Amino acid sequence: MNDDLFFLRHMVDEVRFLKAHCKGLPKEQLVHDEVLRKAVQKSLENISVAAFNLSPQLKMEWNMINWEKLSQMQVQMKTRFLSVDQDYIMTVIKYEMPRLEKAVKMIMEQQFPGQMVRERGGLKLP
Repeated sequence: MNDDLFFLRHMVDEVRFLKAHCKGLPKEQLVHDEVLRKAVQKSLENISVAAFNLSPQLKMEWNMINWEKLSQMQVQMKTRFLSVDQDYIMTVIKYEMPRLEKAVKMIMEQQFPGQMVRERGGLKLP
């Protein structure tokens, strides 16, 4: 399997996790629920790592996504998560992650036609 496809699928899976567990979530719950807060942090870090590991060719071809900013999110989450404005985190989850999911799906459909198959909400090779 192509590494880019692997990382793109991983990003979609993490965005789906965030949407499923944070939909309608009040900011206060994220602040006070340590397990959820750490899960959200890890998902955002995973998205960042996946973006970092994409090939330079894919990043150059699909430059409508700010891959550099997305890649840097990991460092910010590891060093500043508790001091990051929780409103900002919730805004990222609510608005930016669905946009990212849509863009990544479009990339997958065009870059890897016929290789994106849904199964129980996840993705797998045909």
